[in-house]
Amino acid sequence: MRTLCKFVTVMASASVIILLIVACLLWPHMPEHSMCNKDIQWGSILSHMVNLQAAVDVDLHVAIWNPNRFGVKLHELNARILYKSHVVGTGAVRDIRFRAGTVTDSLMSIEFHPSTEAWSMLRDHYHGQLLLDVLFDFDAGALIRGMDMPFARINTTYVMKDIDAEAEEQRKYCKCIDPNVD
Repeated sequence: MRTLCKFVTVMASASVIILLIVACLLWPHMPEHSMCNKDIQWGSILSHMVNLQAAVDVDLHVAIWNPNRFGVKLHELNARILYKSHVVGTGAVRDIRFRAGTVTDSLMSIEFHPSTEAWSMLRDHYHGQLLLDVLFDFDAGALIRGMDMPFARINTTYVMKDIDAEAEEQRKYCKCIDPNVD
């Protein structure tokens, strides 16, 4: 009887340790991204917004690194760009797959809308102080062996605060080749 108790204790302990190791290896991590656009013509975008002309479309080239040991399928991502809590732009992306441990490039079309905040934005732009917030509402799920796992889906909001629109964007994950750089 004593041997059976030791055996059960050892097996239970080993099972817990193995489950902890597997959980640590498979624990989901937030993907990282880089904005690959070399320059965004903020002056032109804002002058259109100030003149209350038609909305301005900007294509953003985004490189996304999936650090997870499993693939991720982005079912839907909606972005709202805010300036001092006012929505000044929106965009959406649907049905993108990110393989495990790789970088995936994607284009996201952002539409900037004419806004009463345009004059203030233009003033901040000319002073080099244009700060934006971006809210991402997304629905994503895990891909295991290429199959979408319905039990591993997340629908949440992710906020990026005080993005310096004037700063040189980080291009850590961009695969683009700049012909002007040796």
